[in-house]
Amino acid sequence: MGDQKFQLRYSASEDRVLIISGTGADDMRCFALTRRMVGQLWPGMNKVISAISPRMRQIGADAPPAAPPPAAAGPAAGNAAPGAGPAALPVPQPDLPADNPFGAPPPARERHLVRKLQLIDHGGNTRQLVLTAAGTELRVPLDSQQLIQIYEALRVVIERADWGIDLDAGLPAAATASQPPLDTNIDITSESPSRYRH
Repeated sequence: MGDQKFQLRYSASEDRVLIISGTGADDMRCFALTRRMVGQLWPGMNKVISAISPRMRQIGADAPPAAPPPAAAGPAAGNAAPGAGPAALPVPQPDLPADNPFGAPPPARERHLVRKLQLIDHGGNTRQLVLTAAGTELRVPLDSQQLIQIYEALRVVIERADWGIDLDAGLPAAATASQPPLDTNIDITSESPSRYRH
């Protein structure tokens, strides 16, 4: 099997955050997140990252983490098949002014609108990101460092989208930053309010 590629992009034409995953152009799948779902997700992501990252616990709500430099362009490769094994470093990409916003070759012609998003904590340093759309699902095992990389890339994409989402929502105050929640699960559906189990 080829190397897993995992990218985050914002499509201005669709006004969606796109998560693209696969091992090559032939098996790339594209999952789309609405503004509402990202808005529900972000406070929970801040809480999860604060719980697992000493840097975030020290920063608190006053200074969000630095975004990865824009120079990190192009897909990064990991060593896993889709849905099995660790994810590659996500790379935020801008929307391109063409019919195919991903460049050539087109990785995925069909967009799968995410209706359920879960981040499942398996304990220790192991989590699983689960994206569920109509008729398909993506499962991505993550360690803490990979989750932090996804978080930082997603932050860049949210800033690019200019959706007015409060990027500090959910960050603990400095006084409570030393007491992170023990549980770091996220469970969001598009039909109901987000549920954070912390």
